[in-house]
Amino acid sequence: MAGSWVRVEPPFVEFNDVTVGQVYKTKVTATNVGKTLRKITIEKPATKVFRFTSSTSAEVVPPGLCVGGLLEFTPKEEEEVGDVLLIHVDDSETIEIPLMGFPRVCSLLMDSVLDFGCIAASSQVISKHHGITNQGSAPGKSCIPLLALVRVKLQNRTAVVLSIRAEVVTQRLEVFDLQGAPLSCLWFGPVYFGTSCVENVVLQNNAPQACDWVCLLQETTAGTEAGTCLQKTTDAALLEGMKKCSPANQDVSQVLMCFPNQGQLGPYGKTTVTVRFSPICKRYIVCVCNSSVELAVTGSGLPVSLVPNSSRFDFLTCVTGQRVDLLCVLHNLCPKLPVNFRFRKLVHFSTKPSSGTISPGQCQDVVLSFTARQQGSFQVCQKLDVLGYVAPKGGGADRDVTGLQLCSFHTITLHLSAVCCSETTHPVPKLNPGITPAVTNPTGSRPHVLSSKLSHCHRMARVAVLCANKTRLHVHRREKRQIAEGEEFLAFPNDRATSIRPASANRQYRTIFTGVHRYRYIDTDYALTEEEEKQRQHHRQVYADFIKQLRETRLQKAKDKQQEKVDDNVDIGIVPSQGLIPPALHISDLESNKITVTKPNDSYACSATKRSCQVTSITRKVNNQVSEVINTVPSTSQEVADCNRTLTAQELYQVNIGPLFVDFGEVCVQSVCVQKLELTNHLSVFVWVQLEVDCPELQGSSPLSHVLPPHSHNTLPLMFQSNKLGSFHRPISYTVNQQHPGQIVVQAYVVPLALELSTTLLVLRPTPALLAQSGYRSSVTLRNQRNHAAEFTWRPVVTENGILFSIRPATGTVEPFSELDCEVVWHPSFSAPSEGDFDLCVHEGNSLRLHCVAKIALRNMKSIELRVGGSVEPPDVDINVSRFQFYSVHAGSQQAIPFILTNRSSAAAQVTFDLSEYPDFSLNLPQPSSKKEPGVSVVELQGHQAVDCSLIFSPTQVTLRPNICQ
Repeated sequence: MAGSWVRVEPPFVEFNDVTVGQVYKTKVTATNVGKTLRKITIEKPATKVFRFTSSTSAEVVPPGLCVGGLLEFTPKEEEEVGDVLLIHVDDSETIEIPLMGFPRVCSLLMDSVLDFGCIAASSQVISKHHGITNQGSAPGKSCIPLLALVRVKLQNRTAVVLSIRAEVVTQRLEVFDLQGAPLSCLWFGPVYFGTSCVENVVLQNNAPQACDWVCLLQETTAGTEAGTCLQKTTDAALLEGMKKCSPANQDVSQVLMCFPNQGQLGPYGKTTVTVRFSPICKRYIVCVCNSSVELAVTGSGLPVSLVPNSSRFDFLTCVTGQRVDLLCVLHNLCPKLPVNFRFRKLVHFSTKPSSGTISPGQCQDVVLSFTARQQGSFQVCQKLDVLGYVAPKGGGADRDVTGLQLCSFHTITLHLSAVCCSETTHPVPKLNPGITPAVTNPTGSRPHVLSSKLSHCHRMARVAVLCANKTRLHVHRREKRQIAEGEEFLAFPNDRATSIRPASANRQYRTIFTGVHRYRYIDTDYALTEEEEKQRQHHRQVYADFIKQLRETRLQKAKDKQQEKVDDNVDIGIVPSQGLIPPALHISDLESNKITVTKPNDSYACSATKRSCQVTSITRKVNNQVSEVINTVPSTSQEVADCNRTLTAQELYQVNIGPLFVDFGEVCVQSVCVQKLELTNHLSVFVWVQLEVDCPELQGSSPLSHVLPPHSHNTLPLMFQSNKLGSFHRPISYTVNQQHPGQIVVQAYVVPLALELSTTLLVLRPTPALLAQSGYRSSVTLRNQRNHAAEFTWRPVVTENGILFSIRPATGTVEPFSELDCEVVWHPSFSAPSEGDFDLCVHEGNSLRLHCVAKIALRNMKSIELRVGGSVEPPDVDINVSRFQFYSVHAGSQQAIPFILTNRSSAAAQVTFDLSEYPDFSLNLPQPSSKKEPGVSVVELQGHQAVDCSLIFSPTQVTLRPNICQ
């Protein structure tokens, strides 16, 4: 009730973040808020660290007034201090004011959940900062033990169990069509050889991490059939495949092309990729793949089957101005695709129709016309073009493949022949009728009529001829004339105008009725004599011979000049360097049999945690015995320019660094284990590869920097050595041209030196072939399954009865992955103990105990003979799977194919699988293998026993694995 008429300020007092020795002060007041007088008394705190000094001595307080004082706090130690300040009202009620003093302490807060979110399974180490907040006034400590359950110990607070969450998804690409449906196979259908077809697909990155993608063409993918002509017989196709087994003849990049063929996709990003299918002759099916998604692309290349009814058309002979038509039938024998055709223009020849489309399996009639416009013989080739969409020529590999042009891709030749001649037309003579007018004296027109045609001239010159063809008066002269001389012409009246000179010196004219020669006059002053005529002909022949000789001389000089280009001392009848192609150098021709590494100076170290390069040289030899020095840093101007380039995704894919997961397996402590890292440069420029090693276990690896020449291969030895037992897992960062980062995960399990005993209980029995003084003998095998030699010592365990067992060798060394037999001997004697123990002590390794027991034979017994027989049966082990085919296994994942191993014989069998040369393959057996050699597994089968096994494929990099038959 006192609180209703007395108000205390502050209601409680706290001194926070105090320091020992400092004095902290605050005021405390009590106000009378009632209507009557109140007696208010403040009692001092009980502890010495709190001291209250009143500011007035009055105890009776009127309404509205207050009493108070100064409260001082002086901490003596770093601890929490508490007390109470008592205020008495009218000696009947008491008000308590809590007093608290808090020293400087830390207040650590941390979220109990660490969420990495959605990440991609890319074998990379992902780091994330998880904050611990200190809300106090003093520094605090936290302890995080590296255990499976992360329990964080915070100072002045209870431990917090840290829950680590992450949604790990597979980094993969997906292919969809334009409508958004998943696409596993892109069907182009039938396409003519020489043409192209374009389809669009959508490539999506279904992961929260950005990725670079490259479009690759794989010719050896399962289900691929390329270069097979389905129209040939089996024998012909196999023979052609044997001839074209060279990889140079199987360039599938000419068949399929993508645009763009590389790029970068952001998280859950999409892009459109255009795929162009351009079938080359005798190529059919190919496949497009990359490291994350596979898209099968199928298409059929069909030859053009446009066949005319004939390849030769003869128009025979025609006269100038006439036109001759022939029918040509074009048959489209292809049952799936139509044919677009077009005839080229040709002089004197025409086609109708000149272009068109023929449906599958149909035919088209085309009229070929020859229109004679000039004389001569014509032998021409009519070109028939087959039209289709063809990719434009030229440009680089990254050119746009979406634009197609409609042009000719196939040509059919038709041979046309025709002859055009002029028709000789004999004009009808126009003769003088024989009645000469008084005024004019007209002459005849074309009066050259043979004597034998006299009967046909009756209508042309009726008066001149009359009945000359019927009179028989001068028949004898005409017959004699025809026998003695050649053709003669009729002499019509007035057929020549005012001249008696003959029209031709060799032409004779005779009269119509009598048949006598017409008189003619030759002027000797102007006519050529016979000698002059012969000389004229001789001159013409001289000029003709001279022109012929000049032509022959010109042709001979051209022939001699051509012969001088290929002339040699020894003429073997071939043109030098014609048709010869020099062989190309491939990566497979390179050998890194001899690698010389210059050891670095021990005092050289880039830093205590990182060493990224060492100046050294590596000598690499190739097949042609030419040594090439690989530098660790760019030295020449060409190397500096190439190593400063930013590589595209497609170029970066051709720089192979692997394997990306290096597993050393079990490694003995303080031992050295070496694994090879392959560096391959498929580019035509220099690349600079640098590794950063920030752990002492891999400091022995060198050199860590390599300038790879174009089309070269090199090996980097990774050397692992550790003095700490347990699991080792560490990523190694590398860069290409100091711009493109990457990681290699190194894993190892460090174990101590250890030896294994073939048995821990050794029974010794007498040997019949030895004397009794030789004692009882047996042997025990020491096995070293580790990578380091193990030194051992046998120590006998001496009891009260002593020990009569001996073992040799008593000390020695077992080489890595080898065995050693030790012989144990027991000499029987009176009251000799038949049991004994030996301790096998491995230097800096494990210890094992061997218990030996001697089986004493009974005495004074009769010996018997025991006949032992048996039969030898050959082993018969069968595997129910004849071929293990792994399809599309992603790098970093694994796939298993189960199989049954059956022993069909009655005898026990031991089956050994040697996969040491194929580290990506392993076996899963029902029981552990007896051999611990890496890559070698041994299975023991009893008679008629079957066990279930499985073959596991765990690729570490993108490559094509060969067939394994072992």
